[in-house]
Amino acid sequence: MSPRLVLVAHAPLASALATAAKTILGPPMLSTVAIDFDHARAEGGAAREIVAALAPSAHANTLVLVDVAGASPCNSVLRAAGDRRDIEIVAGLSLAMLLRVYNYHDSDLATLATLAAEAGSRSTARLTPPA
Repeated sequence: MSPRLVLVAHAPLASALATAAKTILGPPMLSTVAIDFDHARAEGGAAREIVAALAPSAHANTLVLVDVAGASPCNSVLRAAGDRRDIEIVAGLSLAMLLRVYNYHDSDLATLATLAAEAGSRSTARLTPPA
């Protein structure tokens, strides 16, 4: 069974990236949940959505992509994940990262986490416009 993908980011980034990826690649081949973290409802709705998405009964082998390491969405994910070993968490959510995960949807959880992290690193560059 393919891993499940959970996107967690400051609103409206998770939904926007999921929509952009669908526009580029078509419907995702991985079960995907996008959670837009809104500070106004952080302790209520968003935190509950994260807990529900990461509940052991929801799905084993879950890859979570979060936007910023150490920020509230990431911290909520870390609390919800606890000590589970069937969850991989990668920070730095970007369109490049998401596209890579979707393109390699048949990979195992650890491989997808590695591919996501590599895509995030490789897509970051300082560019100089042509003269």
